[in-house]
Amino acid sequence: MKRPSLLIPLIGVFCCWGLMSGCSTLNTAKPLSPGEHEVAFTLGGPLTQVGGNYIPLPNSVIEGRSGLVNVGERPLDLNYGLYLTPIAFGQMGTHIGSSYLLWDQAEHLPALSLSNRFYFFHNYFDTAKPVTGRGAVFVHQIEGTLSYEVGHFLTYGGLANYADLLNLDLMLTPFVGAELPTGLDGFKIQLEGRYYAANQHRLIESVRFYNFDSGYGGFGMNLGLIWEIGQ
Repeated sequence: MKRPSLLIPLIGVFCCWGLMSGCSTLNTAKPLSPGEHEVAFTLGGPLTQVGGNYIPLPNSVIEGRSGLVNVGERPLDLNYGLYLTPIAFGQMGTHIGSSYLLWDQAEHLPALSLSNRFYFFHNYFDTAKPVTGRGAVFVHQIEGTLSYEVGHFLTYGGLANYADLLNLDLMLTPFVGAELPTGLDGFKIQLEGRYYAANQHRLIESVRFYNFDSGYGGFGMNLGLIWEIGQ
C-alpha cells in the first residue's frame, strides 16, 4: 500500500488528517442524558483559497448523538457520523466517539466536558484507482470543552488535538462556538470557529489556508443544523 497516494486526496479535500481532521462536526459541549438524542447536518471546514478567495471546505456530515448512561450522576453519551462529500469521489468516512460531563455548570462557573472520537477514512471502493493506490487513514481526536448556558443559548470553547494513529503528533486546535435556538420546537443552529493545527507550520504545502498571515495552521468555520429527539 502506498500511503502517500491515499493521503493527498484525503487531506486536500476531505479534512481527515492533520490540519483538516476537525472537519465540521456536532459539538459535544453538553453530553446528552439517557433517553436524549440529536440528529444533525453539519457543513464547513478550514478556509481554503480557491480562485483568489478563501471559502470553507464544503465538507458535509450527517451525524447524531445518543445519551447512554449516567456515570457518577453525570451523563456519558455516544456520537457517530457519516461523511457525505467523499462518497461522490469513491471514498468513505465515518466517526464514532463519546463525551462525558466532568462537571456541570454552577452559578458563574462553566461546565466542562471531555470527548474522545475516532475517524476512519478509506478509498477501497474507488475502482478507478489501482489496488496500490487504495488504503485507509485512522485519526484520533481528544477534546476538552468549557460551556455556559443562559436560557436556550449555549456558548462554548476549548481545545482539541488530532493525531493520525500511524504518525502521532500534536495538532492543537482551539475553538469557540455557540448553539442558538431557532424558534422551532426541537431545532437549533450551531455556529463554530476553529483554528486547525495552530501549532503546525505550513502542514500542507499544496493547499493554502487562511491563517491570519501567521504561517501556522488554518482557520475554519462550521455550521450545524440540529434536531433534538427524546426528553
